[in-house]
Amino acid sequence: MPLSSAEAVLRYWQDFIPSWAGAMSIDLLPVALVLVLIIINDAMRMELQLLEEAENITAAEMLRAMTLFRQDRGRWH
Repeated sequence: MPLSSAEAVLRYWQDFIPSWAGAMSIDLLPVALVLVLIIINDAMRMELQLLEEAENITAAEMLRAMTLFRQDRGRWH
C-alpha cells in the first residue's frame, strides 16, 4: 500500500537524521582541515619571528653574551 508524502515523512523522519548528520560532517570536514592548517601556519610564523632576532646577532655580541653567561653561571655553582 503506497504512502502519501505526509505519511512517509512521519514514518521515516528518524532515518533522515543520521543521514543528514553524516552528510554535514562530510561537508564540514574540509573546513576543519583548513582551520587546522591556519593554526599550524600561524604558529610557524610566530616561531620564525622569534628567530629573526637571533639571526641578526654579530660575532662580537655572541662572544659578549657567552662571557656574561659563563660569569653568571659561575656565581650559581
